[in-house]
Amino acid sequence: MDRTELPRADLIVSGASELITCVSLPDDPLGRVRGGVVAVAGDRIIDVGPAETVARRVDLAGALVVDAAGGMVAPGFIDCHTHLVFGGSRVEQYAATESV
Repeated sequence: MDRTELPRADLIVSGASELITCVSLPDDPLGRVRGGVVAVAGDRIIDVGPAETVARRVDLAGALVVDAAGGMVAPGFIDCHTHLVFGGSRVEQYAATESV
């Protein structure tokens, strides 16, 4: 494939000790990739995997590089939950902070 036909990344996250893909494997349910990278275009992740593999599949030229500094890169887990509406008054709490 010609390099001009490859998707172009705007951002690369590299330098991680490991990348968690959540693609379960028989010997690794978390889908760890040692030294893996994440390639992003706009607001979409366009590729993840070993650096050499991603470099073959994505045009990385000109992309902003974010160094994970040896940390772990994992998908964001969002805790979507709600709280019951508090129907009381907090006037006493406000008054207590004024006297501090």
